[in-house]
Amino acid sequence: LYVELANASGSPYSTPAGTSHQILLDSAIVRHGGLLFGGYVSSVQVADNKSASPLMLVTLSCRDYKVLTDSAVYTGSYLASTQDNVIIADAFAAALPDITVASPDVTHVVSLTADPGFSDTTLTDMMNQICSASGAIWYITPDKRLKYFLPDSIATPAPFGLSDAPDGLTTFKFGGDLNWKQDFYTPTTKAIVRGGIGPSGVPIVKTSEDFAVEATYGRSFVAVIRDNSITDPAIGQAIADSYVAQNKNPKQQVTLSCYQPGLAVGQVLPVTRSRLGWAAKNFAIQKISIRQGAAQQVMRGTYQTEYLLSLGD
Repeated sequence: LYVELANASGSPYSTPAGTSHQILLDSAIVRHGGLLFGGYVSSVQVADNKSASPLMLVTLSCRDYKVLTDSAVYTGSYLASTQDNVIIADAFAAALPDITVASPDVTHVVSLTADPGFSDTTLTDMMNQICSASGAIWYITPDKRLKYFLPDSIATPAPFGLSDAPDGLTTFKFGGDLNWKQDFYTPTTKAIVRGGIGPSGVPIVKTSEDFAVEATYGRSFVAVIRDNSITDPAIGQAIADSYVAQNKNPKQQVTLSCYQPGLAVGQVLPVTRSRLGWAAKNFAIQKISIRQGAAQQVMRGTYQTEYLLSLGD
């Protein structure tokens, strides 16, 4: 995140005592009715205007709360088939207790092995390792809450749709260009996981297959995943299921922008674009970036806030 602040001459940049490295965008809370960013200031740059203008430009570079999981380490061992949400709660309670881990933000997706290999492991690496087995995704909200869930489990509708012919009530116009991309580089309708030696003394072999999709394509696309560290049958099955679910259909990516606040990551957004034949075609919001006007425009109150959206299946 980059923020530009324009201060009058003689009013240098400062923050309240005890919070010199933490920033919450109070102006965004007031302007948009909700907290849009929470994190830490990573750098401050001041440009002292030599002209007659009283403005002094302060540029802040900020990182979100993931910077905390990059530097918090955890070591732990568990009994066989311990649930992923239990391990996550234990790890954050021990290594990063100021992040809230609670249901329904953190859900049970898969059970892990007795020895997941967490020895002085950063929480970022731990979460990525768990997600590779479960197919879930994770992030930390601006109010320091952990989110961990399967993408398909979110079905919250967006408060409005975007359209090239909006009505101004239930649909609004998107700004700029709409870019649509489809990728099918790794088609997989059947996944075979070959792991290490399981509890019964025989190698782990688990298979997942989508016959309905194969009927559509008229053939199967097979992927073989070899990982001797997989010694739990449940993990092997979860990895196979997740791989097929993520790769059985072309992946769609859409980027566009709008000027209407109220959208959030995870919402299902209907998009109408007549030239592409879309009539309220649903996409999941995967990422939102916010772009505001320059500092001089902010001071004059003439800027617009633009929301840059990344959408997917």
